[in-house]
Amino acid sequence: MNRDRPYRLFTKVKGNRIIHSIISTDKSNNLDVRQLSCYCNHCIDGDYSECEDKEHVDDWERIEIQAEKGYGHQRATRGDIKEQWEGIKDLVTKNAFIAIASGDPGVEYYSLKVTGNGPELLTERTTDDWSCTYRAGAEVFR
Repeated sequence: MNRDRPYRLFTKVKGNRIIHSIISTDKSNNLDVRQLSCYCNHCIDGDYSECEDKEHVDDWERIEIQAEKGYGHQRATRGDIKEQWEGIKDLVTKNAFIAIASGDPGVEYYSLKVTGNGPELLTERTTDDWSCTYRAGAEVFR
């Protein structure tokens, strides 16, 4: 597997092999981490302050992740997106479930079921059920 992913925006987190619990924070460069995971009802609901297993898990530690050299805080470029697309489009098959990152407030991602047989090249401008319009020549999954 090719692990040279130039579109990755952040450097490795030191000691990442001993971290078993990670929560992203409101600030994009911060993570809350702890060495052990907890699956009590409170932790599953995200109410970590009421954890039933506090005597077994350590406190959350806030760490700042560093942007990779040359990326700073810029967004991914069209070239980065194209490279990611080329890397994943052949992995998606009919009846696969995929998660698509959301740009909507309060929604992290959308889960979709692929009904087509791989990527499809549109021959005409098309509008989907959510009123998103795609140009002719766009490559999409159904």
